[in-house]
Amino acid sequence: YMETVPMEGFSVSQEGINNAFVHAVAYMEQTGELLAGGDYHGLWKSADGGETWEITGDGLENWTIYGIWPETDLHYGPDTLWAATGDGVYKSFNGGESWLSAGLEGGQVSDVGFDPSDPDRAWAGTAASGVSYTTDGGATWQQSSGLPFALYPSLDLLPMGDSLRILLSYQQLGDGV
Repeated sequence: YMETVPMEGFSVSQEGINNAFVHAVAYMEQTGELLAGGDYHGLWKSADGGETWEITGDGLENWTIYGIWPETDLHYGPDTLWAATGDGVYKSFNGGESWLSAGLEGGQVSDVGFDPSDPDRAWAGTAASGVSYTTDGGATWQQSSGLPFALYPSLDLLPMGDSLRILLSYQQLGDGV
C-alpha cells in the first residue's frame, strides 16, 4: 500500500546553513535527523525537519562533501554512514557525530555507497581515476575493472533478491550509464 502525497509546493530550508552549494542530503528516520554536505561548508545536521541547521561532523577534515551513504535508514541502520569528500572517504559508526578516514586520501571522491548486507564492502567513485571498491571497511581499496574511463561517477546500489546491482552514471561520458 502506498499513499500519495499531493505536491503543494516547496519551502526553503536553510536557517543556519545559508548560501551553501549542497551536493548530498540524507535523512535518518530512526533519529529524525537530516544531514547535508556541500562545497566548502562541511557537514550540517538538522534535528527539526530542516527548520534549522548546525555544523556537525567531528573528524571530517575536508569541508567539501559530495556524497553521503545511506541517503536514508529505511533499509539500513542509522549508525554506519560513509561520506565522499574532496579528500578521500570517511566513515562514521555513530550516525555522523564523529568520522574517521576510510581511505583514498589525496583524491576527490564523487560518490560512495556500501553493501546493505555488509557495510565493510563499499564502492567509491573518484573524480579522475574511476571506481574503487573495498571489502575491509576502507583499510584497502582496489580499482574496479571493465568500466569505461569517465569523470565524476555517481553510483547507486540496488538490492535485487540475493544479489546487488551497482548503477553508475558519469558526469562526462556522453553515451553511457
